[in-house]
Amino acid sequence: MVIYYIETPPPSLLSWTPPPFNCIKINVDAAHSDLKASIAAVARNHDGVVIKVWAKSIPLFSPIQAEATAILWAAQLAISETWTNIIIEGDAKLCFDALSSTPSSANWSIMNIIDNIKSLTPSFVSCTFLWVRRLCNIPAHTAAKLALATDFSFCFSSNILPPPLRLACMADCPLVS
Repeated sequence: MVIYYIETPPPSLLSWTPPPFNCIKINVDAAHSDLKASIAAVARNHDGVVIKVWAKSIPLFSPIQAEATAILWAAQLAISETWTNIIIEGDAKLCFDALSSTPSSANWSIMNIIDNIKSLTPSFVSCTFLWVRRLCNIPAHTAAKLALATDFSFCFSSNILPPPLRLACMADCPLVS
């Protein structure tokens, strides 16, 4: 059974929160310059422990297309990791709104990406898409900026995070070091 829904966080939510037990939360973000773009995904468990951080360069799209591509990539990564209960969280409100709306009301430039994301949801027992403020998405933002600045694609596990990512994750969830 697939549970597919969108949540909007309460306005008071000012920091990252861990997912429920037996669920993986994947925070996503995109970064772009005039010449290039990158996307990132940060997966953490119910204890807030970083499982993996991925980032890569992508063709230069509009910012909203890059953000939607990050959400799609997170779903694809979750499938490849065989995670069945996921929350995909990010700060691109237009993309998360498009996931909850009828196709005709979504921004035309991301409709195909949104349809592709929705087509992956039957792969999960539960799949939640959650819009959050940028303040709740700092590690994903940091990873996307790092990939943009270095031109490298990467996948890190929690024990080999580069210093900027380690600091962002520690600041985001101080109980985990």
